Amino acid sequence: MLDAANEFGQLTDAEQDATESGLESHAGLDEAQHPFTSLLRESHNATYVLRDLDGTLQLLWQESSISDRWSQGPLHRENLIDDGALEELLEDDPDWLAEVEISLSAEELSRLLAELPNADGPVLSF
Repeated sequence: MLDAANEFGQLTDAEQDATESGLESHAGLDEAQHPFTSLLRESHNATYVLRDLDGTLQLLWQESSISDRWSQGPLHRENLIDDGALEELLEDDPDWLAEVEISLSAEELSRLLAELPNADGPVLSF
């Protein structure tokens, strides 16, 4: 998927326009994107959460908002919104989890998020 995302920027404008939904369909992101993408912190760059073939959650991110270069690495807890922001989302819209296709209760989600690994250092960009 990473290779396909990086190749998309090398296509001509006509080839890019010919793909059904742009980068998402060319790289298979529309099918592989995990619902946790909705939990990512705000970023100026495109970011996606994907489930790798071995079952681990991975982060795919555009290196800069004007770049065609993409990188992939492990998803860390720090990449996602904090518990307070999640609580606010759910207070504002109790159906939000269902709308973003996360089939967990708020309590189950909080437990699962707490089990994600912490980054070795601060997550400054992704």
